[in-house]
Amino acid sequence: MQYRREIDGLRALAVLPVIFFHAGFALFSGGYVGVDVFFVISGYLITSIIVEERRQARFSLVRFYERRARRILPALFLVVACCLPFAWAWMMPYQLSDFSDSVAAVGLFSSNIVFWREIGYFGAAAALKPLLHTWSLGIEEQYYVLFPLFVLLMWRLGKRWLLLSFLVLGALSLLLSEWMWRHYVGANFFLLPTRGWELLVGSLIAVWKFDRDDAHHPVLHHGGSLLGLALILYAVFAFTPDTPTPSVYLLVPTVGAALIIVFATPMTWVGAVLGFAPFVGIGLVSYSAYLWHQPLFAFARLKIGGEPGIALIAGLIAATFLLAYLSWRFVERPFRDRGRVTRARIFTLALLGSAVMIALGLFGRMDHGHLSRFPQNDRNLISFNPQSMGRYVGDRFDKLRLVPFAPGARVKIFLVGDSFAQDFVNAYAENGYLRGASVSTFHIASQCGALISKENFARYVKPSDAPACIRGGGRFENPVVQSRIRQADVVLMVSKWSDWQAHYLPDTLQGLKALGARRVIIVGRKSFGDITPLRYVGMPPDAKHRIRNQVDPEQKATNLEMRRTLPSDVFVDSQKLLCGDDENSCPVFTPDLQLVSFDGNHLTPWGAAWAGKLLFQDKRLASLNQ
Repeated sequence: MQYRREIDGLRALAVLPVIFFHAGFALFSGGYVGVDVFFVISGYLITSIIVEERRQARFSLVRFYERRARRILPALFLVVACCLPFAWAWMMPYQLSDFSDSVAAVGLFSSNIVFWREIGYFGAAAALKPLLHTWSLGIEEQYYVLFPLFVLLMWRLGKRWLLLSFLVLGALSLLLSEWMWRHYVGANFFLLPTRGWELLVGSLIAVWKFDRDDAHHPVLHHGGSLLGLALILYAVFAFTPDTPTPSVYLLVPTVGAALIIVFATPMTWVGAVLGFAPFVGIGLVSYSAYLWHQPLFAFARLKIGGEPGIALIAGLIAATFLLAYLSWRFVERPFRDRGRVTRARIFTLALLGSAVMIALGLFGRMDHGHLSRFPQNDRNLISFNPQSMGRYVGDRFDKLRLVPFAPGARVKIFLVGDSFAQDFVNAYAENGYLRGASVSTFHIASQCGALISKENFARYVKPSDAPACIRGGGRFENPVVQSRIRQADVVLMVSKWSDWQAHYLPDTLQGLKALGARRVIIVGRKSFGDITPLRYVGMPPDAKHRIRNQVDPEQKATNLEMRRTLPSDVFVDSQKLLCGDDENSCPVFTPDLQLVSFDGNHLTPWGAAWAGKLLFQDKRLASLNQ
């Protein structure tokens, strides 16, 4: 297959936005679409090689898989191996246990499936996953297993049927992704059936271009390649993590990549730019750069317990390309050289490397993240798992969801809100409060807004969240919710109120009264800052007692707005109750040296017991416990 410099330049255009997106640069809000450009390139190159070799009657499945193993595995195994000591040193047990799953998944070519089961791609927790980016390799590896067999099966029917089959499969995959992003967001993002169409875009143009006249038509080639570049750049800068992915929206960068592959040549402006030596150089090391960037960013965030500053980010990006060059020069290139590494050796490396990854992963999972690494007296501090803690937060609340009030109850409380309302249930339950009360709950996710207003606050709800907000039972339009409001002695509102929501709370107070609420109590939001348990390991007790985290400015501003606009007999200032007179900071440990929160927002069982005692010192809440 003839080498095209502009393809390597296109690789640079794909990898740079991905790196900048994961670095946290807001300008590159859609930088993740670089992966989708990679899918198109991969589909094009792989299909071109298969079609060309099949036409010459020299295609071999063994040689095809050998070529893929040489391309993907040596650098991948190197990066995973380099991650191991840092994971051991800087990860909590639950993190190391999850990391072990991802290591095993690398050996099984199933990273995308593991991350689908674990976590979404966007968000703070995902940014701490050193091997998160290998999900895309899992997609490609699964595609490589199936795709050559399909091409060989369809080849005998001719080029037209091959193209038609790609079109049909691609259309079905795209339609499936359109349905899935509305119903199963995680599966839609991570799994091959909804991603296959992106690779098939590349496969389509590879078959379409095969044996075609490549005569240069200036207007067509200049215009087509410029349009392709514009589409990719538009997606990089205009898309956001809220853009449904994958979906028809991703036709923008994938069609853009296809247009560049079809129309960009050294004689076009776009081809000349992409063929510029620095872009080609970045393109050559793009695979290694892709492999290195996520572990560097993730381990930096794990080590410092927050977001890196601009100087550190710049250093990490520089380190990414330095390591990328070194691994390309001394790992990728040598292993692609059949004269230096034989087929038998590359397959032996593949099998041995995969076996080692699987064994290490299973060992880490079975040993529960190697808790024995830590001193005995600190193991309780770092042994929790946010997933199990998340279940703890919601269990009691969920069992009370819209249950009927008990006849003859001393007081009937209708508790409405998000996970902070779930926290509130634990805060009173851990202390045995409200025993004579009957509590019914209703969950409204914080992004949906537990609000009533004649104004249209729905414009603040992200389009990607709207379907879930509707499926969750709406807000106060639910007739069962309205019935509970009328029946309750007290409607208790607890949520992670945002600044825009605080603006609508006075309207909501009036709206609840219009629905028949006799009494309303609104509890403010809380925050305990960044909780980094590894930082506290080995710390003496008196030092733990003194630790206080700074309060987020948004937290303070929202609290002040609620304090200013809500009546004093309605608003409970939880931040002041929990953090004391110094509202600029909050404690990290309870008086008996247990963590207050596991994520900076939600309470541990010990934190709930501590918080409940403080909250129910407020006369409005205390009256419910009498």
